[in-house]
Amino acid sequence: GFGCANYSEVQLQISNSVLPNQLPFIHCDENQDGLSTFDLNQEVTPNLLLGLPSGLQVAYYNTEIDALLETNSVTNSFTTTLPNEQLLFARVKNGSDCFGIQEIILQTVVFNPPNFEQETLYLCDEASMTLAVANQFESYLWNTNDSTSSIVATQTGNYSVTVTDVYGCEKTKQFTLLTSSSAEIT
Repeated sequence: GFGCANYSEVQLQISNSVLPNQLPFIHCDENQDGLSTFDLNQEVTPNLLLGLPSGLQVAYYNTEIDALLETNSVTNSFTTTLPNEQLLFARVKNGSDCFGIQEIILQTVVFNPPNFEQETLYLCDEASMTLAVANQFESYLWNTNDSTSSIVATQTGNYSVTVTDVYGCEKTKQFTLLTSSSAEIT
């Protein structure tokens, strides 16, 4: 009021944290339809915020425009609507003015190897039989505890092998071996 002035120094800090690019988040398809339900809070958010300051808020959107406008957010238990791959946008904000938007890819891997129907085979007396699946998988586990693509069976019974692909998706094939006695010549 009397023409006196005073000045104060204000120090502005700019966050140089950037949202890291994300690898696709992958689920194995249990229903063979290419769709899956992701728990965004448990599966995506921890990876998205890795190395960033605490206290950030994350919301997910179907489009980048929705993320910019903060409208039509999706639920944290999100079921994909597009088979095999769907794109979401994560909006990470700190306070009311600072935010970043990152693309999130949700992939549903359909693992349905060919020739995995149950097989019934016949084992002759005193014989053996090789049970096998293709040798293109990441891992194998037979109910006999073998971990190869094939085993030699010398007894009748039920055998199964669970194969795993590079994404960790599993599929089990069942074999039933029945006794076939020697042929009789009449």
